[in-house]
Amino acid sequence: MVKKATAIMAAILLLAAGTASAEVVSLRSVSVSPSAYITFNDDSYSTGYYNFDISTPGAYYGYHSGFCVDPAGLSNEYGPYDVRPVSGFGDNYKRAAWLLGQSNASNAILTQIAVWELLFETEATYDVYGGNYYVVSGGWGAAQSLVNAALALNTNTFDTTGYFVAVSPVEGTSFGVEYQDFIFRTPEPGTILLMGLGLIGLAGLRRKE
Repeated sequence: MVKKATAIMAAILLLAAGTASAEVVSLRSVSVSPSAYITFNDDSYSTGYYNFDISTPGAYYGYHSGFCVDPAGLSNEYGPYDVRPVSGFGDNYKRAAWLLGQSNASNAILTQIAVWELLFETEATYDVYGGNYYVVSGGWGAAQSLVNAALALNTNTFDTTGYFVAVSPVEGTSFGVEYQDFIFRTPEPGTILLMGLGLIGLAGLRRKE
């Protein structure tokens, strides 16, 4: 039974390795955690890691944690999303990807604020307490250091491999339209392929034993 399960898992991983590219998937929002309800100049939002589930088999299947990169609303129902590489987006999306890679549970709330400041600010002041997009409630000024660090990033040399944006709707303009877009990270096809081959090798070793 264990051998069969190992073989099935290897097959799934090998299939995923061949499908990790822009594609339409079925996605639903699950939760925000850790979460703080923060007031910005336009509204109040739950801030932290945005957790979502992709039900479509393939490279993106399963549960993911990332950051919201869109002022549209959330949906807890499965709907179509187009998953696209971050490399096809602008510099501030690449900075958001870098922030995601640097983040952890202890700074996820501050990092989400920094991501929104980079993507929602229209005056290019990038001040979490100023400009056209800013935090109204106090105590979150530490997010500014994350914004500053991201702005110092050389986006020409930053490796965006493995970073993606889940976009809704799948066609046309998505920013502020339909449902929230998310930036997230997932293993590249080469990594998945190695995992699949490793499981196949393990299954073969067990047969010999």
